[in-house]
Amino acid sequence: MNNNLYYKVIRTILSETNKKKSNAIVKKFVGGTNILLLNNLFGEIPNNEFDKLIKSKVLIIAGSKNFQRKVVKNLKFLFEKSPKMFFFFKERISAIREFNRTGTHAYMKYPVYDLNIKQLENKYWSASSFYHEAMHVELKRKGKKWDGAKAEKICNISQKKALIKLGAPKSIIKYIDNIIKNVKDHSDIDGDGDHDYKDYILQDW
Repeated sequence: MNNNLYYKVIRTILSETNKKKSNAIVKKFVGGTNILLLNNLFGEIPNNEFDKLIKSKVLIIAGSKNFQRKVVKNLKFLFEKSPKMFFFFKERISAIREFNRTGTHAYMKYPVYDLNIKQLENKYWSASSFYHEAMHVELKRKGKKWDGAKAEKICNISQKKALIKLGAPKSIIKYIDNIIKNVKDHSDIDGDGDHDYKDYILQDW
């Protein structure tokens, strides 16, 4: 999609779906990509317009100004260190939404990454987590089990590769190694032998 058509799509969607004043901002981003900053993902963009918006190849970041700023900063860091990993993420995640828990809805037509702002404090962990979450979507696309302890281990191993590529401190590498080693305990919070929505609800990250 050329830039003129891209901005026409964005302007049309925002004018048609936001009768009241919207804080939506479109910005050019790294690697020739574009981002759309919103306060509320599903409040400002109705579901019937979401499809058209995503097809315009924009990455949506929805949340508080502080959340938006930190996400943008850490995405830029990922791009600077590994454009390949950045585009791997960009091609698999359609929106990043501020939420009180962290996890990706890989089953959605356009996957949404729910992200707790606490996960954005460390740039190495945050940037590598983008790659981790994109791996969940990749597993889903390949028809493999994308959630559960086994999938989590695969994604954590991928995250470790990202951390090494990003030049993360040894302490963080040691931390992810411990998670990989004890992935069942880490993901199965309620201790019932699996990783499901109940565990997601119990998360504090």
